[in-house]
Amino acid sequence: MKRILFILLLLPSLLLAQATDSWVNFKVQYDFYSPSESNFFMVGNALGDTVMYHQPTTPYQYLDTTININSGSYTITLNDNFGDGWISNQPAHFKLDNLCQGLIIDWDPVLGSFFQRDTTITVLPCPPPVNGCMDPLAINYDSTATIDDGSCTYPPCNGFLQSNAYELCWGTQTAIVFEWESANNPNCDVVALHYGDEWGYSMTWGGYWAASNGWNNFAAAAGPGQMPPNWSLEHYMVLEYVDGSLSDSILYTPSPCIPGCTDSTQPTYNPWATVDDGSCAGTSCDTATEYQITMQITLDNWPGETSWLMNSNGVIDEVIQGTYTFNDIGQTFTYDFCVNQSGFELILNDSYGDGMAGSTSGGTIDGYVVIFDCNGDTIWELTDPAFGNVTYSGVQTGVPCYVAPPVAGCTDDDYVEYNPLATIDD
Repeated sequence: MKRILFILLLLPSLLLAQATDSWVNFKVQYDFYSPSESNFFMVGNALGDTVMYHQPTTPYQYLDTTININSGSYTITLNDNFGDGWISNQPAHFKLDNLCQGLIIDWDPVLGSFFQRDTTITVLPCPPPVNGCMDPLAINYDSTATIDDGSCTYPPCNGFLQSNAYELCWGTQTAIVFEWESANNPNCDVVALHYGDEWGYSMTWGGYWAASNGWNNFAAAAGPGQMPPNWSLEHYMVLEYVDGSLSDSILYTPSPCIPGCTDSTQPTYNPWATVDDGSCAGTSCDTATEYQITMQITLDNWPGETSWLMNSNGVIDEVIQGTYTFNDIGQTFTYDFCVNQSGFELILNDSYGDGMAGSTSGGTIDGYVVIFDCNGDTIWELTDPAFGNVTYSGVQTGVPCYVAPPVAGCTDDDYVEYNPLATIDD
């Protein structure tokens, strides 16, 4: 009975002896030869007890582990029985830390040759870490956690909060900028964008647009380039979120980007122009060496066969075969060029060999091309759409742009002296 009572009296002391007041985390990257050569120990200097031992079993093994220990003095021993240290093609490292002291050992990389490397450290008291989710946005957030264990879970994404779309002109190319704002939820991070139009065109871009950014945006080219004045086609963008869900469509119908003079009072006025290019004053070209011309091309029933090249002391612009599609049947495209004053030549091609005579090959529309100078007068036109594989404009020249002289007068229509023709207020 006395022996039993003595053991019972010892139990509280034994239980208390097992309690620890600190901890450390090991992050160890071994080398290639570690399974046959390397290991490490951690031994308490007070009692000589081994609190940690690890022997790797695979080349380049990585260890990330935490142990609870008592505060005090310890010896860390790295062993290599070949004597060349932890050296191979991929550098090894050895790190030891806790939240209270930070990095206690930081050997990155482990350098030098050794059979045995001993290092004495002091571990201070440090409350043990609490594993859990540390993200306040998560539904399982743990405010007491000190180490994130990767357990965070988030609510499903319910789509964007707000969206918008607008257009830009990249020269003659219309671009649509889609923008959106999502809730600050990792499940609302966007990983793909699905883009298309009402005629069936579609494209997907992968990427990563974090919801934590607030507003995100993406610009997409709409149409193959300069589109005709009557172009009107609804486009859409759908966001794909990291949780696999899809957003509502962001819709936008762009207008064509046609550079030119937008002032109807000017002789160079282009009624189709949507972007003022500064040519209202006469021309946007270098008047010392260039003339401005405008080409209009109306496509037949087989647009994909048509290509062209504009040459003026070298190729200054071209459209290759396949640029135009069946969506462009009967459409008229307008192009402005600055050509050398020595002349220019248009080379027009048809890959099928029937020219742009759509009415001769099962269609109803013949193509047409006309080139104007900057005063609106015709320089050259396609008189025979059935030109076969290729036709040439021959060398043509432009003319200087007419610039109307300034007209002085009253430009304020609130006065009886108002002159609607006046360009300078006198």
